[in-house]
Amino acid sequence: NVDSIAVRSDKDGAKRKQVYVNGQESTTITFDGTNWDQEARVQVTAIDDNVTEGVDFLNFASQPSNLGLIQGPIILHGGKSPLVPSLGKPLMLPYERNPEFFIVPPNVSIDTSMLHVREEEQVDTVTINNLDVRGDMPSTGRVFTDSFEGMTMVKDAVIFGNGPHSGVGYKEVEQLIINLGNGVDNITVVDTSEAISVLNLANGSDYVTVKSISGPLLVNGQEGDDTAYISSDVQQVYGIDALFSFDGGNDNGQDTLSVDNTGDWRGLDDVVNITRLRVEVYSMQPPEPSPSDNKMNPTLARDSYIITLRNSTGGSFTFSLDDPKTNRTGLATAPINYPTTAAEITDKINDVLIPNDETCGKDSKSDCAPSAIVWQMGTSQTFIIYFVGERLNEAVNVSLISGGLDNFFPEIFNN
Repeated sequence: NVDSIAVRSDKDGAKRKQVYVNGQESTTITFDGTNWDQEARVQVTAIDDNVTEGVDFLNFASQPSNLGLIQGPIILHGGKSPLVPSLGKPLMLPYERNPEFFIVPPNVSIDTSMLHVREEEQVDTVTINNLDVRGDMPSTGRVFTDSFEGMTMVKDAVIFGNGPHSGVGYKEVEQLIINLGNGVDNITVVDTSEAISVLNLANGSDYVTVKSISGPLLVNGQEGDDTAYISSDVQQVYGIDALFSFDGGNDNGQDTLSVDNTGDWRGLDDVVNITRLRVEVYSMQPPEPSPSDNKMNPTLARDSYIITLRNSTGGSFTFSLDDPKTNRTGLATAPINYPTTAAEITDKINDVLIPNDETCGKDSKSDCAPSAIVWQMGTSQTFIIYFVGERLNEAVNVSLISGGLDNFFPEIFNN
């Protein structure tokens, strides 16, 4: 409040001016029908006089990236949250009225395209960081379909009868990213939603147990001796209902992937398919799609591809895409130089699928959500392409055109 400090009484009771507003003593700014939507800059400066005023310095110290600081419930909604009440009736002066819809002033244009987006095609992302934890004492966390708990975060909190709440809750999000620090982490994935989940472990000898997943899960072990153990409480893998990916890291660590299906007493998984990059049994498959899938949020991204640029040393490559949604085939991306990044591949695919990113929504004028999300497995040149948003489960087909790559060595075995 500028008025409260423009004139102040000193200890002796004498009043004196302290500041100027925009170089003047006036502290009033008037908005009317001609400037209501225009930015107004207010600059407050101390008056240059002989009175010593001291220095009022307020410093906000940087805070560590530590989930232990979260001691109250956090609940995030990618869609419309039932926990956010609607706006109440405003307090009005006599003769004022509150129209049901906003009345645009004459000669004013307002972009309303955001009102016509399709929520089911949006890509909402939650990122959770716990980067500044050190030491050999394991940080224990648990991933559920709608929350990430543990890491000394709040547990079973009840506020005004609402709860219990633990950790960070999330609903209706399409991508969950958990970034951990260089300490030792012990993570148990009880289950995931159908969103894309990414777990980056950083340094340290980390241990991840995956009991079941309902959506794609990528675990980047990065540095240290990391272990991924895949099995349910009854030593079966039938709960792996989407693509699970594990990269141990490009260091000298001893990384381990352990798949325990010894509890398969029915003999469903007597045949194991093993390639250089994949382990698969019969029970590792998503449920058949149903009409209700289109009403779920998030919805499982069933179209995903693993691209490995094995042995490449240079050159470039492209992708050829078939897009059934627009009946286009043989769409060629711009050349992508090797080595590349996930962000560059993402941009090239999105550019060719939706050349004009302001042609979506119910009126074909809204900004388009991404069509593809690409993640790199560790520091390798292996990438996972998920089709989401505007091309979620639209059966987009991708082919790698590798003729321009130097020393590229394709995969030989497919089963």
